[in-house]
Amino acid sequence: MAKMATMRRYFNQFTNRFCISTTQQLIWLVVLSSMCLFVYYQLYLHFTANHLENEYFTEATKCPACFGTSLCKRFSRGDYRFHSYSSIRLFDYVNVKNVYFATYLDQKPVVMKKLGHNSEHNQFDKDLCTNAESGLRGCDVSQQIYKSKLSDIMYAERLEEKDVMGLSDIVRCPSRRLLDRIWDTFGERQFDKSLARDHKLMLATTIAFNPEPLILQAFPNRKGWPFPAYMGACGRFTVQEYSGHSLSYFYKFKFGVRAALAVQALKIAEQLSENRDEFALYLTDVSEDNLAVNDNGEVLVIDAENIIVVDRKKIKEDANPGWDVKHQSEHEGCGSRRECIMFSHTDLCNHYYSDHNYYAVCQGLFGKDSPHGDGGLLHSIPSDLSSYMRAKVKGQIAECRSPSKRDGRYLVVKELKETLMKLIT
Repeated sequence: MAKMATMRRYFNQFTNRFCISTTQQLIWLVVLSSMCLFVYYQLYLHFTANHLENEYFTEATKCPACFGTSLCKRFSRGDYRFHSYSSIRLFDYVNVKNVYFATYLDQKPVVMKKLGHNSEHNQFDKDLCTNAESGLRGCDVSQQIYKSKLSDIMYAERLEEKDVMGLSDIVRCPSRRLLDRIWDTFGERQFDKSLARDHKLMLATTIAFNPEPLILQAFPNRKGWPFPAYMGACGRFTVQEYSGHSLSYFYKFKFGVRAALAVQALKIAEQLSENRDEFALYLTDVSEDNLAVNDNGEVLVIDAENIIVVDRKKIKEDANPGWDVKHQSEHEGCGSRRECIMFSHTDLCNHYYSDHNYYAVCQGLFGKDSPHGDGGLLHSIPSDLSSYMRAKVKGQIAECRSPSKRDGRYLVVKELKETLMKLIT
């Protein structure tokens, strides 16, 4: 009551000062009350409305030019809800990467991705509608995709090289074994586990736009691969388990903690290069924001879009000249960019051995140009270590980034892991 009286007093002082009549006071009061109610209503909607129940918001109306429909029923009944600032649509204007935080059944934290910027989605739609007589404005992408170059897959019983060649990094050097693995693990299916033609178009869309969901499904977390668990899709929203804070969050932690995370990153590089499945997954975009640490302290790769998958078994079987010569990645500078990862997909696709992942981790995480200082994740080596040990760590990092001798990176990575293990606290 006291607050209402105070507001009324201020309002009367305002109207008296500007000689506003009683009628005008009432009009002003109605206008201000309406504005307050409008703002309150909008804020209420932002925090309570579940936009994921709206098929236009999720762009499920564009299917099969989408990533899937396996979670649409759960979306429509409200099982998934945005969490924290992801609930406020005004933040969509600054959320250019279209990454959202949400919960499943108000308990399990998940991450939702549209797998690209809005401009990339618009360009994809524009490309689908290139041959439409009405142009993009009057083009229904859900129908136009049946007339696009992606439609060849509808009649296929399995993926063929001609249908996917050059669409994205996952199929940069396709093999029969890889294409069958992608086809067999794609989760958008009918009840009998077969792929209907619409599901095949969803697969083609995912390959062409952003193959991250295919990496997460073909090389799943449950089988020990260092990626988040994939849960499904609805329209142009994909869902994966929340993997914790990105690696950049831990750059302020003490050196021993960062050393442990660095060892894990190097082990990931090893696992993705050599494993019993004989697939090499080469990371071409490594940064502190593309890896995260889950509640169990495990480092995971959370951005899997730019991964080149190589069938090492096929390389061995083909035995083309030079196949067994170890490929060494060379860093030739980044020009105006602060950091970069140099690679040639032709080299990666034609060698059984490559030190690329070790180079990518050392360059991307331990680079001297990191905003956190020389050494990146391994910045600020403790001063209480001996000068010999500090020089040893710096020297091994430098050798990993740019080896002084042929095949030197393989040896120094092993040494760097052993050194860091001694510094973990």
